[in-house]
Amino acid sequence: MLLTTGGGPFSPRFKHWEQHASAAPVAFEDDGQWNNSVLIPLLLVDARRELLQTGQNLPRFDVLDADIEKAKEEIVCLVDAVVTILSRRQDAVALFTRWTSWLMRQLLLSRSEEDIQDVRSAAFVDNALIETIGSKLKGQPVIQNSPCDAAVWEQWCYRCVLASHAHSGYIDPPATTEFVNEWAIDSDDWHGEVGRQLLAHANLFVIFNKAMPGMAAHLLAYPIVRSTSPVQTWCKMWHSTHALREIVEFGNSDTSQDNYRSSSQAAELLLLLFCIGLAIWDQRTEQCTNNTSPLARSQVALHKSLTLAVREMREIDDTLNREKWRVAFQHLAIRRLMWEPQSSNEKHAKHPTVFCQDDLPTFSDYLRDAQGDAFELLALLASAALNRLDVPNLRSQLQAESINVSETVAFIRRLNQYHPRKYPVDQLQLSKLEAWDV
Repeated sequence: MLLTTGGGPFSPRFKHWEQHASAAPVAFEDDGQWNNSVLIPLLLVDARRELLQTGQNLPRFDVLDADIEKAKEEIVCLVDAVVTILSRRQDAVALFTRWTSWLMRQLLLSRSEEDIQDVRSAAFVDNALIETIGSKLKGQPVIQNSPCDAAVWEQWCYRCVLASHAHSGYIDPPATTEFVNEWAIDSDDWHGEVGRQLLAHANLFVIFNKAMPGMAAHLLAYPIVRSTSPVQTWCKMWHSTHALREIVEFGNSDTSQDNYRSSSQAAELLLLLFCIGLAIWDQRTEQCTNNTSPLARSQVALHKSLTLAVREMREIDDTLNREKWRVAFQHLAIRRLMWEPQSSNEKHAKHPTVFCQDDLPTFSDYLRDAQGDAFELLALLASAALNRLDVPNLRSQLQAESINVSETVAFIRRLNQYHPRKYPVDQLQLSKLEAWDV
């Protein structure tokens, strides 16, 4: 119904869609509940399908930059036209509430966060729709919670929508109290309504939050970042999950369900909560100007709390999440090294400093934790190399801990010779790491 080639938003086919969208009966009540009118939902599906077509018409390979820019301009123009028409409807705010929740769900389901920048991907269109809808809501009262007839996944998806609008400056950040209280769960609640609700709300985020911390965690974290005490809030959330950590470690004998499944579900929730904490750390760190400011000191405290959380989970989590906690350990270690004062040989620091040299845990503490596992130590050093961190500083810390990188690399190469499939290595990466001993 929308013409995406040749005529743009002023074509006769678009006018036909506009007439139907404007005349369609009210489909949503003031609180966002759907009244079972099907015409406008069908028109929304049709509009999105046509918006996707513009990018999908581009060839996958050998496409000209000019064609990509032209497609972007056309999509942006069409998105604005569609949203403008919908914004004139009596049920516009409620309609946007329900549609953006679904669009956010599709965005979180995208293959990677880079898809948002790819004009040929659905994520590009979905993100453009969410952003444009947010701009139309500026200065208007918005619905703060999903309506009672919403699917369970809508609750947190809509929270992410509100966070996205707030980040763009269109609305105030949503309150954090309800979200924080959802994590306050004891062992008796786990298999009751409270536990089932938390699992249902988090299920989409647990499955599809691919990166660390990931887009979903960043969106869930943003309202907390904008609250009055974000560090204390995250620490409160982690402390309130004591029962979940007990379930991870010991299982839940009060249920007939598989103990491993129960432990794994609890561990996945805790991993998501850690990612939210890491996202809080990342977002606030960009605001630091020096390592003695109150903001920097609170960031050091959050980093320490995150490290203690990861160390505890690595001790108690025997589920398939063990590898993810190892990656979490690397993320914290790299941030510790990245945001501390650079060596005297570095003329220009890449980042403002957050840590003082003696803030705990130090990067040397991370090295000591990894020293007992050659592959974990290698992964940590490879991450440092990938981030192009301060090599002279890193070399001095390795020497202080009596870590001989060449010997570690030689040991790993021997293991690879004995069992290449069990101990795969990147020979080029190993050669680069050996040079650090020079």
